[in-house]
Amino acid sequence: MVSDEIIRKNNGWKHHLLTEDIEFTIDNALQGVKIGYCGNAVLYDEQPYLFEQSWNQRLRWAKGFYQVFAKYGGSLIKDIFLKRSFCCYDMLMTIMPALFLSLTSVMVNFAFFYLGLINIEIYPELMRETSAAVLMSVLNSYAVLFVMGLLTTVTEWNNINSTPVKKIQYVFTFPIFIFTYVPISIVALFRKIEWKPITHNITKTIEELQQ
Repeated sequence: MVSDEIIRKNNGWKHHLLTEDIEFTIDNALQGVKIGYCGNAVLYDEQPYLFEQSWNQRLRWAKGFYQVFAKYGGSLIKDIFLKRSFCCYDMLMTIMPALFLSLTSVMVNFAFFYLGLINIEIYPELMRETSAAVLMSVLNSYAVLFVMGLLTTVTEWNNINSTPVKKIQYVFTFPIFIFTYVPISIVALFRKIEWKPITHNITKTIEELQQ
């Protein structure tokens, strides 16, 4: 929900990056506009049904976050210190490309893995230790995401419109779905992304949703 006073002050809608909603939010945070959170709000949204659609949507999100960070990152950092704005800090953490740290970790691990592979006869222990480190990184990431998915499923069990079997199944597949953000974020760095419509073809009444 947005105050019409903000739109009038901006002489209309002036945000046109790929993720214009987060751009709008960050611009207002920099202007000192109060941003509230309504914990009781419920939004009914049809998510992409096909993986290809999900891939395209998240590719746009990833590229859009890069765009927003490039445009507003410096201003957010400045206002964190000059205005002591926790709101700007919160927004910076939202758009900070943390994936870069994860990718750096992956590349370091695989660099050592490659060194161990080509020198396996000379340093066999390097290969074993590196393989174990890579495996533990993947397992730890899966475990953290699994716990997040499990907590969400348990606390929102009655609000998830699906069968009990699928709810449990999705707890295990959720980390795998999140892992696909890694190639998506890499592709978004180098590829020109344009907005593509997501097909919405499911029609339900409020009464059906309430059931």
